[in-house]
Amino acid sequence: MSRIVISNNEFLFNSLIERNVSSGLEVSSVIKRLGVYFASFYKRVNKAENFFESNESDFILGSGTLIYNDSTSAEALEHILADYSGSIDVRNKILGNYSIALSKNSEVSVFCDPYAIHDLYFFEEGDSFAISNSLKELAEVKSNKNINISSLISETILSGYIGNETFIEGIYKLRGIEHLKLDSKGLAVVKGNYQKKEWNFDGKTIDHAVEQYVEMVRKYIVQISKVWNNIGVHQTGGLDNRLIFSGLMSVGVNPQLLYGRGNGILTTTNQEDLECVQEYSKIFSLNHHIMDWGHIDKDYTNTNIYNLYAKYGFKFAIYGAPEAFFNEYEGAIPNYPDFLEFGYFGENLRLREYVVEREKISLDEFFNDYLFGGRYGDINNVDFLPNSQEIKSKLREEYLREASLLGININNDILAKDFDEFRWIHARKADSRSLNLINEFTSSFAILSIPELHEFPWSLPAEWRKNAQFQLRVIHKLCPQALEIPLFSHGNLQTLNKESFSLTINYTWAQKVKSLMDKFKFNSHAIAYSKDIYFRFFERNKAKASLALRNRSSRESVEKIVEDYFENECPESLKFIKPQHYPGHIVGLYRYYLHIKALEHIFK
Repeated sequence: MSRIVISNNEFLFNSLIERNVSSGLEVSSVIKRLGVYFASFYKRVNKAENFFESNESDFILGSGTLIYNDSTSAEALEHILADYSGSIDVRNKILGNYSIALSKNSEVSVFCDPYAIHDLYFFEEGDSFAISNSLKELAEVKSNKNINISSLISETILSGYIGNETFIEGIYKLRGIEHLKLDSKGLAVVKGNYQKKEWNFDGKTIDHAVEQYVEMVRKYIVQISKVWNNIGVHQTGGLDNRLIFSGLMSVGVNPQLLYGRGNGILTTTNQEDLECVQEYSKIFSLNHHIMDWGHIDKDYTNTNIYNLYAKYGFKFAIYGAPEAFFNEYEGAIPNYPDFLEFGYFGENLRLREYVVEREKISLDEFFNDYLFGGRYGDINNVDFLPNSQEIKSKLREEYLREASLLGININNDILAKDFDEFRWIHARKADSRSLNLINEFTSSFAILSIPELHEFPWSLPAEWRKNAQFQLRVIHKLCPQALEIPLFSHGNLQTLNKESFSLTINYTWAQKVKSLMDKFKFNSHAIAYSKDIYFRFFERNKAKASLALRNRSSRESVEKIVEDYFENECPESLKFIKPQHYPGHIVGLYRYYLHIKALEHIFK
């Protein structure tokens, strides 16, 4: 269930099939009904049938990962088709991140999971339409192509789309509140209403809420364990995957632990995370595999960049496109898991640090400081992005439109208790990036994206979520021993107070010195020089020191690659930024660079 392709134009359809096959995918099914063509493709590693056709010529096909009636793949799709009565309310019983196309009683419908975590794109051009999970192939077969610059900036520098139009004008991403109706003449987008579930905690204690959430976590993980036996968890020292790990252990599932170790700035890995994973493995007697996510020189060549783009489309840009990263998921992981988890979608279990000491923030502050000012990527600088004001204005308008569609209407201030729900309009897109790629290989969905688990924290008092108190109590209830593993979250080792379930950051001597230098406004070169001296001569953990030094040297080399390209090679029509003035983290800038390289290939 890696991808599906749909079109009412046989030429477009055949072209999409050919392009997907050339990317290394194997066709699972091809169906023609009512003047519309449908195809599905197997996953690259763990293959399973992803279509079902009834004796009455009704059919269903899907991509992504789903569970229905304690089954998955073709069996689950058969049950969904049987229960489908013309309404996408059937989704209420489906777990997962997925896209589905079905025909029943001569009516064709297409829909995705409620938050549109699994990408599904579409366009109409004249009398023809095309639908696919991969933006690359749609962009290549579309006749008229122009770039939507604000969407490009959002998807790359800001780590995820705002709105539903992609960076190829006229190609749209299906929203979770929408579904498509198809026939030979065209497609219609049908909008529904988003209904958020709410809980009332008046007169209740935090312990009551913890019990309720723990019960839900166990319920869903039991369903997952009935379908897949070999489960892998991408583990770090943080809290979100610790909760997933604890949930698995609490119902008797012993997962395989995975950790991706990079060797430079683009993979942003930490020695502390690795040591935490090794501690998990030791204490719980679990197998672990350290994945190679490192870059080598040839990863920066056009040959490697375009080879990966040809296979994975725009998903290739994850972690700076190191070939070793893709090799792991293509089959290098030993005892390859049937189901992979990352711990994504857990951040709303705790109040964001940005609003911990505040009752509210203004909309202007949310956009100009939080979203556009560096939490994801900094696009305020007009020297870097000459059309900054125009792009920010458009993205803000798109953001508020998406919020309104989800029943969130804010005119002036965002209350601290509502901050996380509002920020997730964009954060969902950032958290879904890896999930869409991994579904090319094996089954994977974010357990914490199940609507009941995802929406529950928004009903909690903000005080309960402050300093991760609620999340820590949930982990403790699920698997107390998991809190014996050191806590390393957001770049800091932290100490747990087991009585109050609160965290205290253990600032290192180097962090304290840097804080003082920031306070007294030392310039960036002085700070960088001081960090270099510290990691060369004073850091006792030599592995950590080595990675820190490689991060610095790799940042310099990556910056040079990007600046040289935009100065000397990039076509003038694709020069929307001036990279030498970028004030944010290099990861977003390099992601942008890779997308421009891919767009150059499409528009040549």
